[in-house]
Amino acid sequence: MFYTEKTHGDFVKQHFRVKFEQINIKLPKSPENRLEWLREILWDFNMMQKIKKKKPEYIVCMGYTWEIVLFAKLFQRKQKIVFFFHSMEKEIVRRVPVYKPFWWLWRSLEWEINTHVQIVFGESIRREIAKIRPKLKFKSIDLPRLPCYDDTTPINTAVSLPAKFAVISSADVGRDIHMIFALEKILGKMPENFELHSRAVLDCEGKVGGVKIPDGSKIKFWTNSGLLLPKEWDAYIDMMDFCVFFYPPNSYLFTASGSLLEALAHLKPVIALHNPYFDYVFSKMGDIGYLCDTIDEMAAVIKKAAVNTGGGGVSIIPSGRIL
Repeated sequence: MFYTEKTHGDFVKQHFRVKFEQINIKLPKSPENRLEWLREILWDFNMMQKIKKKKPEYIVCMGYTWEIVLFAKLFQRKQKIVFFFHSMEKEIVRRVPVYKPFWWLWRSLEWEINTHVQIVFGESIRREIAKIRPKLKFKSIDLPRLPCYDDTTPINTAVSLPAKFAVISSADVGRDIHMIFALEKILGKMPENFELHSRAVLDCEGKVGGVKIPDGSKIKFWTNSGLLLPKEWDAYIDMMDFCVFFYPPNSYLFTASGSLLEALAHLKPVIALHNPYFDYVFSKMGDIGYLCDTIDEMAAVIKKAAVNTGGGGVSIIPSGRIL
């Protein structure tokens, strides 16, 4: 049984081509005052009670609020529950006073129960959390090493020029996608053999990540209004030759990058700056692209990757160098 909003459940079925018993629920809106907060607490409590009446062997929580975690620890200690945490943002590990919701989340997560398992996506995330809050006990799921990324089978990309390099991250804080403009400047006049693309949504002032688009920029933006539909998103990534990431060193310490996982799912080589999470993924997956120390190095990699060597193709070998 899958308890979910109808639109989300329908998307999962369509996108991943899976079948399951779907029970549609209407989630409460984010609370803006004490009354709405109380309603959310009651909603979470009632939902956990409804699920308990079904007497499932396992409960798998893919999303969470502090109330759900707390109620599970208090009232379902004998129930087998698996909590998956895609994101453990800085607020989770930052100290806050007792009247803040995150304090209660900490205390709930520190409460060890033999039938409950708390999982994050990646050993690097588990280690980073343990550095700051060692009482928070998590297990980690390692990324599977896909056969196409085996060291003995380099990624061969049949690149037809112009080669397309895309920043597929959204413009949220901590992703530094505005650095695409710095990259474009370093690359200089855009040669005919490569293009820069960006998924980013432009804000009402025509900016990306708070940075105004420079005059004369030739970066191709996928959309300027809202999110892409799943079919559009897949089609855009499929057209790209490389996926580019600018995440800074202190970013994504506690969160698995969905955009990076999308790039891997579409078998796209990655060009990125060194970052603890990216370093971890590269160490697990092997030959998936190129990690750089600076924007200048990224520019050099892109120029080299886009050179037509006669066969019109680009190959990435196990050492991470691009030929």
